[in-house]
Amino acid sequence: MRNPFTFEVEELASQDEIGLEEEVHWEDESSTSPTDEWVIPDNVRRVGESQFVSYDDGPLWDSSKCAGSFTAGGKVLREYLKANFKGISSIGGLSCRSNSANTSKMSIHGIGRALDIMIPKNNGKANSAVGDPIANWLVLNAAAIGIQYLIWNRVRWSGSRKSFGRYGGPNPHTDHIHVELNEDGANRRTPWFSGGGTPIDVPTPIPIPASISRSSKEYIRWVQQSLNQILGLRLVVDGISGTQTRSAIRSFQQRQGLVVDGIVGPQTEGALIAAGAGQPPGSPSYQPPGGGSRIQLATQILMLPNVGLLQNSPTNSSSTDGADASSNIHDTAAGNPAKRSAYGNAPGGSVYLDSRLLSGILSLANSYSFKISSIAGGSHSSNSRHYAGIACDVYEINGNHVSKTNPFFRAFMQTCKNLGATEVLGPGSEGHDTHVHFAWPRP
Repeated sequence: MRNPFTFEVEELASQDEIGLEEEVHWEDESSTSPTDEWVIPDNVRRVGESQFVSYDDGPLWDSSKCAGSFTAGGKVLREYLKANFKGISSIGGLSCRSNSANTSKMSIHGIGRALDIMIPKNNGKANSAVGDPIANWLVLNAAAIGIQYLIWNRVRWSGSRKSFGRYGGPNPHTDHIHVELNEDGANRRTPWFSGGGTPIDVPTPIPIPASISRSSKEYIRWVQQSLNQILGLRLVVDGISGTQTRSAIRSFQQRQGLVVDGIVGPQTEGALIAAGAGQPPGSPSYQPPGGGSRIQLATQILMLPNVGLLQNSPTNSSSTDGADASSNIHDTAAGNPAKRSAYGNAPGGSVYLDSRLLSGILSLANSYSFKISSIAGGSHSSNSRHYAGIACDVYEINGNHVSKTNPFFRAFMQTCKNLGATEVLGPGSEGHDTHVHFAWPRP
């Protein structure tokens, strides 16, 4: 198997990215791997190695054409990161200079398409607890935003190569994340920017509460569910902090550069939340299974750039009965029940979507991009959980239609189970070769 950090000089020279000052620093397989570097979760690596983002080089060097400010897209992304991620000291990067690797070209910094996200070091090392979740989020949303290239803590990601590799430049980027937008992202022409001009609403960050009962079974179940989601484990969610749970906590702490003691305190809890876990029991926004605000959850789903909602019936493309996935979520966000279809086996009427299902969709969006074909609508078996508002069908995962050859559907199905879904069917199950079905237990 080819070492993912190995690239031949001929290959590099053939790329249109040769003008990129950061991109020419590569190391081969003989290099020693640093023990302190960005540890890329499996779900982030899968997305990063499957999505393509076009690369736009800088123009010819001309000091009179340097940008006086960040691009429109850069400004929006800058404010979003500052508002939603803790631990960032500042975000800069605007610098009028030529490309250090090819002085005939303008640096991406000089045209306002590059951001340097500054993160103070922790005991002289990269603060992984702060930087890793930001870098992970940027890669997961790179195609939607228009991020072409990123460097953090000795590791780089290239959207046009769809690959990660060790970064061997003189600056290891242990105190900042270097991120570049392509032309579409810089000009807000990508899906993350609604309507090509108005950014998707930025939710107000919810502070981590100062005091939470971390010994309760409900809290330990939250820890177990979070570790299953983030690390891809299969811990039994029983609310008991046994040997396997404590070992998983230590593994997570080691990845995040935290004190490795197998105990979830404020710092580990904060790192879990930053890595994509929901808010824990006791926090202002915690949604217990089956409860919570459907309106808030559905509204958050509508804001996600990586969750698609089919706007017509999956089994009757001519049906406009208002029971499609998009209408179901929009109705829920408006405080109304979701409509059910009234053809085939469908019973008609409406049903309130279960908060467990809505929370599950949000949690899946931390790890995947996907498109939903059916929630309460469509014609299914007469006793289908769809009609109870606790089931969902997904027909595309990470840009690939669901089939037996889709490389992501098995991990996606396992994540559904880790989140509490008890009915999970997909390719290989009768009638589910083209979609993944997941459902929660009936209330």
